[in-house]
Amino acid sequence: MDKKVFIITSEEENAKVYKMRVHPYVVYGVVLAFCILLGVMIGYAIFESEIWNASFQQTVRWQEDMKAVQAEKDKKIEELTGQISELTVRIADLEDQNQVLTDNLSEKIESEAVLAAKVEAAYLPTDFPLTGAATMKEVDGEEPMCVFTSSLDGEMVIATAHGTVIAVNADAEYEQNVWIDHENGYVTIYRSKGDMKVQKGQKVTKGTTLFIQGKDQSEMGYQMIKDGVYINPTEMMSVNG
Repeated sequence: MDKKVFIITSEEENAKVYKMRVHPYVVYGVVLAFCILLGVMIGYAIFESEIWNASFQQTVRWQEDMKAVQAEKDKKIEELTGQISELTVRIADLEDQNQVLTDNLSEKIESEAVLAAKVEAAYLPTDFPLTGAATMKEVDGEEPMCVFTSSLDGEMVIATAHGTVIAVNADAEYEQNVWIDHENGYVTIYRSKGDMKVQKGQKVTKGTTLFIQGKDQSEMGYQMIKDGVYINPTEMMSVNG
């Protein structure tokens, strides 16, 4: 293929003439590139607003999506905050209930301890074995005894603690005696010539009448055993008056 010749000159006198030989493919390439560039510029000019609108709309949608996500987060946070508040109130109520139960349990334990102490005390033979005043004489020996002499007619010999009558025997010196087991290692023995008011196997409480003594029956003997060994009754007895 022949090359094309381009002549470049000017209108001035004595102007030089320039000749340039160019292959046709180069010319075609330059013309094609120019057309493409021109097309791009025209397309960009035509579609520029649409591109910007699309970008703007995408940005708006993204912002709306972010707002929706944030709104959902805020809603969840509000719900969780409400649940936390409800749980806090419930925990406070449970703590109050627990405190009430703890106080009630403490009171119950204390009451049971007081009751147990009272019951234990009721079975300890610490009371005086007569309802009235009397003189007392201690008799020493392997089986020590307190001998009480009252001056009143109708004096009553009474149980010094709760227990069970385990024996009613004849007594060589006092005609009869009563043995009471207090179920804690203590056994008390009451010796009198008075009118007996209990029988073997009977449950008695502190203050139960065992004998009623007449004028000529003013003397009674009182003994105590602890874990099978005789002890002096005065070690346990509280004497009032």
